[in-house]
Amino acid sequence: MDRRMLTTAALVCAVWYPKAMHSLYHTIEIHDRPSFEALFRQSYRYPRVRQRLATTPQLIASDGIKFSAGNGRKDGRFLHAVPLVFGHAMTTLEVLMMDGLHRFMNPAFAALPQFKSVKSLGLSNCMLNNTSQLRRIIGAFPKLQTLILRGNILARQASANRADPTQFSKRVKI
Repeated sequence: MDRRMLTTAALVCAVWYPKAMHSLYHTIEIHDRPSFEALFRQSYRYPRVRQRLATTPQLIASDGIKFSAGNGRKDGRFLHAVPLVFGHAMTTLEVLMMDGLHRFMNPAFAALPQFKSVKSLGLSNCMLNNTSQLRRIIGAFPKLQTLILRGNILARQASANRADPTQFSKRVKI
């Protein structure tokens, strides 16, 4: 069933509600700042949303960078806030996929260990300053079993056109 059908099923029949909610919250995808802010507001206001987030096993987040019309300002960075906002709420999260993580994430490094149950971490198109930042991210997940790195991981790679041994595109099993 698609998302619309699941929400309708949850509203129509009390028997279908638990299964529909489980399916709706199995994988949460956040691809822009308005979606991130909406989920944050809902989790803050509604206890049922917090309960569902606590049982969510998979989070996929991509930092959608958008340019405002007319002024050319960057708008939309939110990945740095994901661990700070949802780390304590998503206690059973096992799979965390992040696309577009950028180097200005220093305050969030301290909050990464809140995702205590992450077993699989996927990073793609990151803009990290150095390998020690990558080590810090990986070290924040004590139960990590699978690490997937795709595209440019370090900021200096984005500007280099030559092949670089630190550019990963394969699954790495830890």
